[in-house]
Amino acid sequence: TYIHDQHLYIGCAGLTVDGEPIAHPKFKSCTIVSPDGTTTKRSMPADGRRTSTRSLHDVRAAPAHPYINGASPRFASLSGPSSLVECGAPVGYGWYRIALKKSSDRKRTVLLPSAGDRAHLYVNGSLEQMIGVGPGASNDPFDLKLAGDDVTMTLLVDNLGRFDGGNDLHDAKGLRDHLVEAKSFRGGKFAEVRETPVNPFEFRGYMSGLPDGAVSDVRQFTWTFTHLRKSPLYMLIDALPYSGMLMLNDAPLTYYAGVNGAQSAQLRLDPADERFKRGRNVLRFAPDARQEPVASKISKSVRFVEATELITDGAEWSFAKWETPPDADFEPLTDSQRAFKCPTWYAATFTTPTGDMPVWIDTTGLSKGCILVNDHHIGRFFTATATGNSVGPQIRLWIPRGWLLEDEDNRLLIFDEHGALPGKVRIVQRETGDLDG
Repeated sequence: TYIHDQHLYIGCAGLTVDGEPIAHPKFKSCTIVSPDGTTTKRSMPADGRRTSTRSLHDVRAAPAHPYINGASPRFASLSGPSSLVECGAPVGYGWYRIALKKSSDRKRTVLLPSAGDRAHLYVNGSLEQMIGVGPGASNDPFDLKLAGDDVTMTLLVDNLGRFDGGNDLHDAKGLRDHLVEAKSFRGGKFAEVRETPVNPFEFRGYMSGLPDGAVSDVRQFTWTFTHLRKSPLYMLIDALPYSGMLMLNDAPLTYYAGVNGAQSAQLRLDPADERFKRGRNVLRFAPDARQEPVASKISKSVRFVEATELITDGAEWSFAKWETPPDADFEPLTDSQRAFKCPTWYAATFTTPTGDMPVWIDTTGLSKGCILVNDHHIGRFFTATATGNSVGPQIRLWIPRGWLLEDEDNRLLIFDEHGALPGKVRIVQRETGDLDG
């Protein structure tokens, strides 16, 4: 349903710049309601979305092998775990390299805490795990074998963007902690208690969605545990919608944003912290008022692990910016080329479609990545996972005509995280996008 010039248009996919209805594929006619309530029906063509497509030309590829195996000279030294912002990469991706001099050859259960937001983990050039959020990745502990001397881990880390509101605006990106060996830790006795309300504004000056002076519910929840070793613990929170303060031994630990943020967190509880006691500790969650928290939901959404070893502590850390390769690195694709199955850049050309219809790039056949046209960032796509499972729902990205060249070929750059081939990618002319009807 659309409104134009005081008229209501029902059963169309949109309106042209002249206010004419665009046919919807599910309706044969469009109903127009005038200001006085009079209705008229206008028959529409079977497919008002006139389309035209054109293929890509001169397609070449540059797999990111020098970054995957850690051999690129672009890597620069780091003192240790660092956010992408600290590494000079506030948007997009970044490459981390971690060199271990020697590692045990046994298989271990490991955790990479607070890796924001997604990371491809390679060990000596082989993909071992997709870490993080979204389809095809997980923040859970996983099994990993780091055998022998001179083990090189590289990680392509993806910043998916930041919240535009809520209480997780400080959400950091990149590798901010060590890879740890993780052992399940019993979080002690879980209980619902009644405690004095907590004022979150004593911890943070501004809280989105909370009136000034708001305090927590008197219904609160505790985990009581004993820990005598010096190894840190991690509180893993997943899909917990309730917001509120977390207190360790009655001292403020952090504010958990719940539905006003990521609804997940991996919090480090370090015995070196003065709030942590050697022996018995009480971790308390004080939900914001008026949420009616369910105790069983909280209990099932929280678990604990113990970091028995900081695997990358003492390793050599370095970072390389995610950059477009030079033209010399691109090689033509052959007709028999198979998917590279690793982060890959593609370069191609296409001519500008004639007329004034909107121009789109159809990402069918690709996995996840981003697209540039004539050095303009068109956008990101998540068409499918590495295994080919559809994600979407958007598969077409709009290309502003003002960014296209009329008298020469346009240069297209595609970065695909899993090296999916662009053989099905097309430049498309359509009146509307694929989410419009």
